[in-house]
Amino acid sequence: MAVLLREDAAVAAGQRRVSCGEIMLLIVEPLLSAVQQPAPTPTPSVEDEIVVLARRLGTVRWSYDAEHGVLVRCTIKRSGGAVADALVCEASRQCASENPSVGDRRLAPCIKARVRRLYAERRAAGARLATAP
Repeated sequence: MAVLLREDAAVAAGQRRVSCGEIMLLIVEPLLSAVQQPAPTPTPSVEDEIVVLARRLGTVRWSYDAEHGVLVRCTIKRSGGAVADALVCEASRQCASENPSVGDRRLAPCIKARVRRLYAERRAAGARLATAP
């Protein structure tokens, strides 16, 4: 009963009783807000981008038609992402123009080598290689 009288007197005097839980929140809340701030997203390293692009290039499936040294069609059947798709079609276009008398199927070795070269040029220019698919 004495405890109730003290609490009633504190309420009447305009004082508020603070629980241990509230005190802990006052102490811990600023610490948690500092810890919960999102970490800055790290920029991918060159090695990471190379690995990602290599995987994406491995997934690209495309078909193409070339007539008299002109690439008339480059159709992406399974995408590896915008960068990988663009590299493959650009390599196909360049190989078709450099080898006008070679049939479509014989362009594959040229395209493979050209993709590597375009990739190296792009990397040397500092362009981002691995973008979102």
